[in-house]
Amino acid sequence: MDRKLNLGSGFRPRKQNEGWINIDIEEECMPDIVRDVRKGLPFDDNSVDYVYASHFMEHFEWEDFIFLMSEIWRVLKPEATFEMIIPHYKHENAFDIDHKIVITPRTFRVFQRGLKATSSYKHFNNNKVYFKKAEIFDDFDGTRGEPQLYCKFKADK
Repeated sequence: MDRKLNLGSGFRPRKQNEGWINIDIEEECMPDIVRDVRKGLPFDDNSVDYVYASHFMEHFEWEDFIFLMSEIWRVLKPEATFEMIIPHYKHENAFDIDHKIVITPRTFRVFQRGLKATSSYKHFNNNKVYFKKAEIFDDFDGTRGEPQLYCKFKADK
């Protein structure tokens, strides 16, 4: 069975019998693993088939976001999927008081091979962590619910 991580599962756990491991820092959410992911993911390199994070990544400072992207890449198998759902950067929800960063499609350029950007971007990816964009669905109109970005990436190893 595939190993799949649900980061920041909160009160939205995914089914264990489908291979999901729910991870959250809050014990009252009753995750499978109580963990502050800023300390890393407790899995071996190349051991995870899928990582899912819904309305989770925007709650970190930029340094922690970069570290967590590195950890996700580290545990994913080559070509495995990272799926992230985040508030739409053009909508006021992106600026909620508990959101520390606003993520846009441009943010992910840092994690693409052959980045053609200013040299100041390069220090964000010292670990040579690369993802290939599989899909970014821009749902500013809220057809799937509230305005958000649905992003899928493949670990480029």
